Amino acid sequence: MIAAVLALAASALEPALERGREMFARGANVTAIVANGGAGVPVSGLACASCHAENGRGRSEAGVDAPDVTWATLAKPYDVTRADGRTRRPYTAPLLIRAVTMGIDSAGNALTPAMPRYQLTIADAKALVAFLQRADAASEPGVSDEAIEVAVIGNAETPGETRLFQRRIAWRRESDRDPLAIVARSEASGLAAIAARAAPALIELDGPPPARFPDEGDAFLLDADGVTRALALLELAQRDGAAVAVDAPEEIVAAVRERAAIAPTSTAIIYAGPLAHAPKASTLYLVDADPAEVLANAARFAGSVVYLARPARRPAAAPLLVEALRAAGRDVTRARLSAEIRRLLEYGEHQRSERAVQILQLDAEKRRFVIVTPWLRR
Repeated sequence: MIAAVLALAASALEPALERGREMFARGANVTAIVANGGAGVPVSGLACASCHAENGRGRSEAGVDAPDVTWATLAKPYDVTRADGRTRRPYTAPLLIRAVTMGIDSAGNALTPAMPRYQLTIADAKALVAFLQRADAASEPGVSDEAIEVAVIGNAETPGETRLFQRRIAWRRESDRDPLAIVARSEASGLAAIAARAAPALIELDGPPPARFPDEGDAFLLDADGVTRALALLELAQRDGAAVAVDAPEEIVAAVRERAAIAPTSTAIIYAGPLAHAPKASTLYLVDADPAEVLANAARFAGSVVYLARPARRPAAAPLLVEALRAAGRDVTRARLSAEIRRLLEYGEHQRSERAVQILQLDAEKRRFVIVTPWLRR
């Protein structure tokens, strides 16, 4: 019987928490009085999070310092001296409701006119307090007042001491903590463990991209664009009048097929995959080979003409993550971080559409490369 009563109480509480979250985050269906009087205005533009941030930890905007309103801060069991020198006592639920609805703090002082006075029903007031009391327990994974946790997998390089917004970035290679993000450098076969984690992941590949990888939008493969390089090699083959076969992942095959007829068999092959599995051909166009690995295996290609496409740059995971964290701001969330990473890759200095490709030809006898084309802006 007791268990049933507790379950019923919990189920009744959850809708109230959701209502509190909607009011805090969006000002949903609530009215406020602003500027010490006047008519009530819809609060959709004056949601609590607009000033106090989505996590309630406060921020400065337009010359106004909105304080931390997390319950852990409001209910500290001792008097708190504010930045303006004024002291207040710990908040209780009734005192917080008074502050929100009447603009009077826990010490009986008037709050700043910038703080709206919300017109709440008793049920809405209790829902808002319940949300604030529980919000601390649902804080963003991998983020604390002191640090941002980043998991480092494989041999990805990380910078030294890095601080953003008075937090340090904790680069952890061995940790069971839940990170905000992941940076990795790994062979394609080692990416399954990364895919199983919910955090945004920036992954530098040592080998070609895997045939399949999570497409939820939060795993960013920082390899050079294989399709772009394949098409640059195709243009070279067309210039030389070669009919090519293609041994590559389907996305590359499809891109080549849109530009040219693909021969079922040919002595000229566009290849994307592990170098150890590269086919024998009189002319071989390597889409994603590492130049150093090709030189180390130069003897294997004796008697063949070998071209490879070299990308202009390959953004490193850790510096790109730091840039995205800075853009996401102090109130970073996984969703916001993913959005900033995507924006940087699409529109920032790392944008994929601006990558250039240079075609090199292997001189197997002298174990060197000869530049065939200048940098081609794709």
